[in-house]
Amino acid sequence: MPTVEWRLRAFTGDWRAAATPYKAWLTATRPPVSNASRPWVANIRAVVRTVPDASLLAPLAQQFVPEQTLLYLHDWRQNGYDENYPDYTPRAAVASYVSAAHALGFRVMLHTDFIGVTPSNPDYPGVQAFHVKTPDKLAPTGWLWSSPPSTPQRFAYISPASADFRSLFIARVGAAVSAVGPDALHLDISAPEFNDGNGLIEGKTFAQGSAALHEDLTTAFPSLALGGEGENDILYRYHAFAQEWALNGDAPGHPINAFIFGPTVRYYGHLSQPSAQDPSLKGVLLQLERRAIAPAMIVTSASDLDMTNVDNARLVNIVKSWQTNAFVPDWTGDWTGAAIRYTGLGGTSADFTETQGLSTLTALGAPCSASPMMGASSRHRGSRSAGRRSTRRRCSGSSDWRCTSWTR
Repeated sequence: MPTVEWRLRAFTGDWRAAATPYKAWLTATRPPVSNASRPWVANIRAVVRTVPDASLLAPLAQQFVPEQTLLYLHDWRQNGYDENYPDYTPRAAVASYVSAAHALGFRVMLHTDFIGVTPSNPDYPGVQAFHVKTPDKLAPTGWLWSSPPSTPQRFAYISPASADFRSLFIARVGAAVSAVGPDALHLDISAPEFNDGNGLIEGKTFAQGSAALHEDLTTAFPSLALGGEGENDILYRYHAFAQEWALNGDAPGHPINAFIFGPTVRYYGHLSQPSAQDPSLKGVLLQLERRAIAPAMIVTSASDLDMTNVDNARLVNIVKSWQTNAFVPDWTGDWTGAAIRYTGLGGTSADFTETQGLSTLTALGAPCSASPMMGASSRHRGSRSAGRRSTRRRCSGSSDWRCTSWTR
């Protein structure tokens, strides 16, 4: 990669003033790849992680605007999730599911693994020489690599600096693209740029190989949008979507990634995001709110859309609020009194605030006025003495769908 010299200096203003010069440099130096061949990307305001069950499509269409919704299929291959890469043979019903989803207006994204090859797969010997190694001990690396070799989801990391591997990935994924006709590909494990103990491969570092594989993907499948797991400043330009992991421990979270990589990249909750009924979702939602990221909706059965379940209704309506109002961070606006301020359609707005240990995300369903505020507040207060976090949802002056209580 080209060497760039950076110097530190003082600045006036909040963190946005400090980050803006870097964002401007990044946009000029590595400009986003055009989405002209996939204009639908700009309309997506919600991501639903789901399964290829066509019976769920009509209920989903009742809750979400199909043309603004991306259906993310993480488990769609004949093999189990994360097993036997790079075999991307789809299950028999996936093609008809995608066709039915398209007929309703939905877009569909298939899960792939960017660098994964299972050692027992027949393709592994041909790329084994490019198995990523640690820089110090030259030990092979991979997902669940320290587990027994018989572990089904154990796979090797292969460097995309290898032209052979890039060609293999394109060929294997391409067969699925032709058979299924998706709109997007999710590239798992795309954000890490390994310091590969193999050194340069065909004159490329791992990071340069990652960029080359993205170039190959956009050339081979110009109509497909790409999504990543996490993000970095080399690959962001190719991505329309990105998952964001939950933070470890008590890391507070910050919207810097959404600022730097947006609006090119639309973030959403990670594949590991808990379901609406899982109590741990409350803590994950707080992390996402702090990072200006909307959660994903998770629908794996009809019960996940049962709106008589208060937890289901809460998550559905949070996602619907962002979809209906098209909230985006107001990066250049006045954030006085808010940690993050959003603007939306028709003068709508939303504020995320944190004061005295209380976190509040208030979504306004109409322009602010002198009348009582209409909207919902998702509040989180940490209790150090109890060693747990309680979450309450409170509504003020409104009887609309956002009024949903959730206590613990």
